[in-house]
Amino acid sequence: MQKYNYLILEIKEFINQNDLLSLQQYFQQLDLNDTTIPWDFVYQKIYLHSCLKKNKEIKEWFESLISLFNPISQSAIKHTFHYGNYLMNK
Repeated sequence: MQKYNYLILEIKEFINQNDLLSLQQYFQQLDLNDTTIPWDFVYQKIYLHSCLKKNKEIKEWFESLISLFNPISQSAIKHTFHYGNYLMNK
């Protein structure tokens, strides 16, 4: 299993448990400069998972993290917000 797939599964578990505090603590330990991990892909997966779980608090926290990404990744990620809003309202 790819390193980032395991990462996605771990983060999804925090979302499933509705545990924002633990998620924030976990996220602080991550090395966002690790170029072996496709961070924009990981972000999209976990962001959409929070939307599918209708977790507004975690969704909004994820949205606040967009500034951590470089401009190219931000551009690739932003379209996901529209879909996330659709999922939240569905």
